[in-house]
Amino acid sequence: MPAERCPAPPPITFFSRSLLDSRCHKEIDILLKDLKTCSRRLKAAMSSFTDELRILERLYYKSKNQHRMALFFKRVPEIRRYGKRLVGLDLPERVDLLRASFVGLNSTTDPKALRNTWNHVPEQPYISFVMERFVSCSALVCKMRERLREAYRHFALAMQSGAFIQLIILFAAMSSRMSALLLELQEVLHLGASACDSLLVILDPTHKPTAKVANACDQPSMGLGSSRASEVDLDVPLEDVGHSISRHVPTDTLVTVVEHSNLESNALPILEMSITPPLVCTAVDAVERATVRASEKSTVKAGTSFGATSGSQSPRLKKAKKKKRDEIDDIFNS
Repeated sequence: MPAERCPAPPPITFFSRSLLDSRCHKEIDILLKDLKTCSRRLKAAMSSFTDELRILERLYYKSKNQHRMALFFKRVPEIRRYGKRLVGLDLPERVDLLRASFVGLNSTTDPKALRNTWNHVPEQPYISFVMERFVSCSALVCKMRERLREAYRHFALAMQSGAFIQLIILFAAMSSRMSALLLELQEVLHLGASACDSLLVILDPTHKPTAKVANACDQPSMGLGSSRASEVDLDVPLEDVGHSISRHVPTDTLVTVVEHSNLESNALPILEMSITPPLVCTAVDAVERATVRASEKSTVKAGTSFGATSGSQSPRLKKAKKKKRDEIDDIFNS
């Protein structure tokens, strides 16, 4: 048989409540309420996560023969592996056993017994073991959330091909759902670890409290704008969105062209001397430009007709030439 990846839990031992300082009773009451809240939220989150993992298992076994060589499908076994590891920790059972030890029980066969008033206090070894499970599970949750995000990116890229789109959408939806459940689970683990740490401080005054237990998922490595996002992933090409460039309008260009055209040909005067940036035109500018162009055409026509009349001489009156009269005209006109 393969060796277990986690150590075996120590035996649960406890002592009577009367041996504990009465000043600590109120604090333990508050911590037990926190453990009860942690247990309820933990069971709800793990139940939903287990359902998602079962659906993933069914899809994996139905599709592995056809898609096992596809790039997007290679992320599915990784999600399965992390999910099984998380469920295998059986953390809700550990929390229930810790709560049962306060009422003098070594098992959770009788859930109604947990409602009784606490009359025992567990020893330090088992509390330390449960706290270590909380911290280890929190690190596993953070790592799994990171891998789920990478898997979702691969699924989103695979959607662009359009092949097997229904299966890819299912995998993407399940990875997103699991990531949301793990975020809720991370908060519960943080609450449970803080409660166990406070219990250790009450039982052992020399214990250094690790107050504000490190929440690894709140570190910059999990953020979208973190240093992790700046690293280059060789498997997934990043989209080139380009850079924004401020456009400069060359104001001297149009003036130079106008002066050069005036030097070359003096026949057609250019009346439009205003400089307007490209792609910026209001209704008033459009009306002014239309008026100026209309005046240009009328001026050009007037200049052309004036040049034509000034260059030619005034017409002279021609005298009518008298026809030579012959003898026949003299006969009939007489």
